[in-house]
Amino acid sequence: MNEKLILLLYPKHNRTACLVMKNDRQLYRINHMWNFPEFVDQLELVCTKIGKGLYYVHCLDLCDKRSGDWAMVCSFTDMEGTVRLWNKAIDPDAKKPVFSWSGTVTTFQKAVANLLKMVR
Repeated sequence: MNEKLILLLYPKHNRTACLVMKNDRQLYRINHMWNFPEFVDQLELVCTKIGKGLYYVHCLDLCDKRSGDWAMVCSFTDMEGTVRLWNKAIDPDAKKPVFSWSGTVTTFQKAVANLLKMVR
């Protein structure tokens, strides 16, 4: 289980953003991601739904300036969660994620809270 999770979002002048995801073993970056305000809103929504003793899964579709498509799946139980990111162009069958994290709900919520501080 990876405990550390860092989510960073750097808005750019062309209405895109650079998303950085980091855990103990991996670092992955999506440059020039479109619709980052909606992405932030969805992460905030996920945080309100998790940690209540229920199983919760949320899928986010991400897209960048170069037509790269990603699928981010966040799944949570009452105490633990996972985040998986697939690049649809590299792996259309979603066999191997380009980024994965597993840890506690609290760690995920703290990472999202830090991301929110960056953009608001």
